[in-house]
Amino acid sequence: MVSPETVKLSPGEKVLVDSIIEHVYPNPAAGSALPVERSELRAAKGMARKGLVTLAVDDGKVEMTFTKLGAEVYNIQLQAQAARSEKPHDRDQQQSVQP
Repeated sequence: MVSPETVKLSPGEKVLVDSIIEHVYPNPAAGSALPVERSELRAAKGMARKGLVTLAVDDGKVEMTFTKLGAEVYNIQLQAQAARSEKPHDRDQQQSVQP
């Protein structure tokens, strides 16, 4: 079994995951389906090859469904993004405390 910590996302896949995070979708659990826009299709296909999502066409629109591994990788990316967004804030607080 693949460990979610060892999965490497391509730059496009990272952008897609960041977009999902940014648009405040509920944290996808295994089985959560999200629409895929045409511009996101290449990244979604890459994620499907890695076993993170499955792709299906419904009424002519592509949807991706997160697998258990995909949901775990998403949560790792969510935590990493939260850590990145906290760092500048922490630095600003430290600078404002110094005389």
